[in-house]
Amino acid sequence: MRKSLITAIALGGFILSGCWPGNRSVEVPSLEPLRLIKAMAVDMPAPLEPSGLVIWNGEFFTVADKDDSTIYKVEISGPTAKMVPFIEFTPPPGYAMDWEGITVDSTGNFYLISEYNSRILQVSQDGKCKWVSPDLSEPSSQIGLFAKSNAGFEGITWLGPNHWLGAVEREPRGLVEFRIENGVQYISPTILEQSPFSNALTLLRIPDYSGMCMEDGTIYALFRNAHLVVRLERVDGSLQETSAWSYKHIETDPELAYIAQTYGQAEGVAVSGRDVYLIFDNNLGGRQSNPNDGRPLFVHARMPE
Repeated sequence: MRKSLITAIALGGFILSGCWPGNRSVEVPSLEPLRLIKAMAVDMPAPLEPSGLVIWNGEFFTVADKDDSTIYKVEISGPTAKMVPFIEFTPPPGYAMDWEGITVDSTGNFYLISEYNSRILQVSQDGKCKWVSPDLSEPSSQIGLFAKSNAGFEGITWLGPNHWLGAVEREPRGLVEFRIENGVQYISPTILEQSPFSNALTLLRIPDYSGMCMEDGTIYALFRNAHLVVRLERVDGSLQETSAWSYKHIETDPELAYIAQTYGQAEGVAVSGRDVYLIFDNNLGGRQSNPNDGRPLFVHARMPE
């Protein structure tokens, strides 16, 4: 039987304009920096651009936006990290993928978000895969999301059984919640253009999202152009940024920074307790301290007490 599809589009000026709901004020704590524990170059089997990061059973996994058929394990080995093929799978035929995020459920099924198709793919441990969502951009475009080419989904996290949250990159940035209940599919898009932490943006940079994760019921996302890890919490029924930690000092450190500094480069985030892990997509560009080193970066940092 064909499944029903319901789009829950919240009506109201605060969504269309990106303003915060006015019936409850949100106290914003001071912006604190993450403490760098370790930064490692990432060795790869081929020139790859990692996108997304997730922890499962104490290990790290990522995808690459130019590799349609592999989930990689990120192994820590001495002073460097290494992307090692973990699951090889054959994606649905007839589609280009452009994987931009990865998440995992409690049983070890991975879920990848395709920027090209705006759909969620389930990949099991044995490499079997299937779409679990329709094209999420079609109903979401009704409120103004997905208005710009190459500015679609950049992150995804699993919220619970048959329940996911995706991050739409920019112009405007936003969130798309997708769930299935009793065979009925619900799509709930929201524009989240404004941020209480927008003063962390440098001149000419625009609000955006990239990676996303959930840890112990708390959602985190990368406000990439502001070099921030932000916490998203439900306030009066809508997700809002309530806390943030900066990694700008890490991304711009002369020893670690890449030559290209126009945009933020963190693409994946994973959180475990106070430990924060980031993976960077530097588009294979060289480092300021070593222009010939085009490897991505894997960062272990920690939230302050």
